[in-house]
Amino acid sequence: MQKISSMFKGILWLVLGSLTQVFSNVEVVQTRLVPPDNIDEFVERETTYWSEVARKAIKDGKMVGWSLWQRLDGLNVDESHNFMFINSYAETTDLDHTDEIWNFKKVFPNKKLEDVDTFGLSTVKDVLFYDRIAFSSKAQPKFIRINYAKAADVQDYLDLELIEWFPFVQERMDSGKTNVVSWELSRLVAPRGRDIPHGAISIDGFDTLSAALFTYYGTDVPFPDIEALQKVHYKAEVHVYKLIKAVGQE
Repeated sequence: MQKISSMFKGILWLVLGSLTQVFSNVEVVQTRLVPPDNIDEFVERETTYWSEVARKAIKDGKMVGWSLWQRLDGLNVDESHNFMFINSYAETTDLDHTDEIWNFKKVFPNKKLEDVDTFGLSTVKDVLFYDRIAFSSKAQPKFIRINYAKAADVQDYLDLELIEWFPFVQERMDSGKTNVVSWELSRLVAPRGRDIPHGAISIDGFDTLSAALFTYYGTDVPFPDIEALQKVHYKAEVHVYKLIKAVGQE
């Protein structure tokens, strides 16, 4: 497939920009494996302390969003992650101040590290950096389905997502003919390498678990022709998550 010309891409961005937000910002996704006996304490500390640390950073303009998600599906669940953080930044340079952002003493000066620490309650499994390409939302999702895409040419895949799929989902959301409440497309920036199982993700958001498992788009319009999209990528993994808490996106 030929790559989309620069002129056509410019037109595409203008058209999509009239539909929704199409932009770039940075998202840092960290996954954790939390043993069953530690889950209650882990969630309490994250939602009581670290969400408030994130809230201050957002108020200070150093972040734009923080959220904690619990994974609901999966095989070998005692080895893979069961919780995920999504930290959103408006600018790449905001990443240069992460040590300052996560200084909990600025929010809880009387607390000791052992009072708030969650690393001792969990194991970090992945730290992934994404460039968010497109995003649209009519509500804060309570559940999300993340589609991890592997493609020989990631740009070809992203271009086709924007051309063939994004406008269709946007129209369905605007008309209320789907149970999707948000949609996102992001490129993996780091880590890189041949063995990395995906190069991009799309995220569908929903109000309920049943919607995340059984998505509909209505029957009153033809389904888009996504044959070309299917040819340039495959879904390496698909996982479903439940929102525990979000700050900056309420």
